[in-house]
Amino acid sequence: MDLADGQCLFRASGQARSADVAACFAYLAAHYQQRGYRQLDVFLDRNPTHQERMQAQLAGLLAQAGTTLRVRFHSLVVYSPQLNLVEYVIHLLRHQALHRRPYYLRLAELQQQVEQCCAQPHFLPYVQVLNLMDHLDSLVPQ
Repeated sequence: MDLADGQCLFRASGQARSADVAACFAYLAAHYQQRGYRQLDVFLDRNPTHQERMQAQLAGLLAQAGTTLRVRFHSLVVYSPQLNLVEYVIHLLRHQALHRRPYYLRLAELQQQVEQCCAQPHFLPYVQVLNLMDHLDSLVPQ
């Protein structure tokens, strides 16, 4: 999710291996480089797929693609879902895209529902992003 404009980019993968996560971040880096960004700040939880192996694979993919955008990783404290903005976005996605859907839908149909939800221009309005950031900031002791 882009904190600057609330745009939600969704990419599904059958697995969550380091290579899959690296490919997703390489896609994001190319996307933001095309939009004129020079740096991408990524906030991660402590999931093992986000560790050194993935970051090394990402560096290789970025070099191979000739990407000049700088990618900086920031780690959240151990097990802190209440501080992870993505957890709030996932909750919103579940509510808007998946709530009360028939149980027999295939994975491809569910993926399509999530993609359509993310493609909405105001899935997560900028004002709501600011409110979420203020809320997260209020959770951290000063």
